[in-house]
Amino acid sequence: MSDASDAQDHLKRGLVWFGSATVAMQLIDLAAGLMLLVYLDRAEMGLAALAWSVAVILESVNGLGVDAALIQAPGVSRVGLSSLFWLSLGVAAVGVALAALLAPFIAAFFHEPQLVPMVVVSSLKLVFVAAALVPLHLLLRELKFKESGAVQAIATLLAALTKIALAASGAGAWAPVLANVARGLYLVLALLVLAPWRPALVFSWAETRGLLGFGLRVTLSRIVSQFTRNADFMVVGRVLGLEALGLYRVAFDIAMAPMEAFANLVQRVAFPVFARVAREPARLTAAFAAMGRYVVLLVGPVAAFFSFASAPLLSAVMGGKWSAAAPMLTLLAWAALLRTLAQLFPQLYNAAGRSGLGLAESVLSGSVLGAGFVVAATTWGARLGPMSVAWAWLLCYPPLLAVLLVLAREVAGIGILAWLRQLMPPALALLAPAAAMAVVAGAVVAMSPGVQVALLATVGLAVYALSLRLVLGMRLADLRPRAA
Repeated sequence: MSDASDAQDHLKRGLVWFGSATVAMQLIDLAAGLMLLVYLDRAEMGLAALAWSVAVILESVNGLGVDAALIQAPGVSRVGLSSLFWLSLGVAAVGVALAALLAPFIAAFFHEPQLVPMVVVSSLKLVFVAAALVPLHLLLRELKFKESGAVQAIATLLAALTKIALAASGAGAWAPVLANVARGLYLVLALLVLAPWRPALVFSWAETRGLLGFGLRVTLSRIVSQFTRNADFMVVGRVLGLEALGLYRVAFDIAMAPMEAFANLVQRVAFPVFARVAREPARLTAAFAAMGRYVVLLVGPVAAFFSFASAPLLSAVMGGKWSAAAPMLTLLAWAALLRTLAQLFPQLYNAAGRSGLGLAESVLSGSVLGAGFVVAATTWGARLGPMSVAWAWLLCYPPLLAVLLVLAREVAGIGILAWLRQLMPPALALLAPAAAMAVVAGAVVAMSPGVQVALLATVGLAVYALSLRLVLGMRLADLRPRAA
């Protein structure tokens, strides 16, 4: 087997196992999210979004990047693994204490006193995530994507059921907050059953010190990245208010959730595979190009569907209660595709041992997107509302991707034009289904929303299958990687 095909084979096995689990998790999350819309109003959705944003930023500090260091390191002893486990728990305990101290200030910044207990409770997930960190990433290091995917799918299913049950019982904004914490607990419990590794009661600073240098740079990158990923929620909540944030969050979740699932798949599958071939430039370039093609082939049709089906899809939910989010959903669907492509680059930098570039990418993305959100909300927010922030997403990513490609050339000699040529055929295969859905969307406006959604999905899938055959000589079945 050639070097290039070997790297792509690892990607395919990861995509089929972890990808299947990710699709399952996404469907579960989407169903739970839609159910949540039945019970929560816009203000409650906005409050939950703020609590969630603070929680995931805190979570980015967990373990000080030892998970990434563990995957990237050539070898780690049993004592080193146990030391990393106890270090992660210690960092989590500090994080919980820090959250309790900062909660009143965070609540005051957003003028929402209800955030104080929510931030404190949300931080408890840090302990569970810390306990899961080493065993979960050992599975990824060994490319055991089947087991890793199963663990996370189980945790997601149980958390979704918890969320629905809490929302139905009248928990309001607390429902997604408590369910998020519960997911950490479910993850630990699933790992106890499916992962064989257990920590020993030992700790060696010497074993962890070498990994922390790399891990700390990754952690800084993650902190900045999470600020970037949640800056839009914070800006909308602060500038435009909770009701605007609730509406924006609905559009964001529907548009970004499928892409977010694939972005997580990119991070968990691409990084260990990139790390394995990082010292062989030809194989690294081939693996990077392969993942870029998978992103366009798998995420592109989803973006097109949500773009053209946004109005009937939201009209079908709660009789149009959330229909005002449809224009934002249309924009965010395409922004989500660009965002998913951007997720490839930090994985490439970190796998190649260039965590400094990963940090630079996070700072650059955070600065550009954050500034874009603030300018859009303060300048056009009064006229466009949260739609202004959706425009900022779409307009900021093209120049960001250009800069990320320049940095990628330093790491693996990947040229901008060469990478774009790799993406051009799958992008061309998307033109026909996008055009077909545009025609259908205009022709079926008089039909019921459910029928419109079904027709758009059916026509889009059929034309995409034909386009794949004519443009790339592929069948839909070829998009499903082999498990072997």
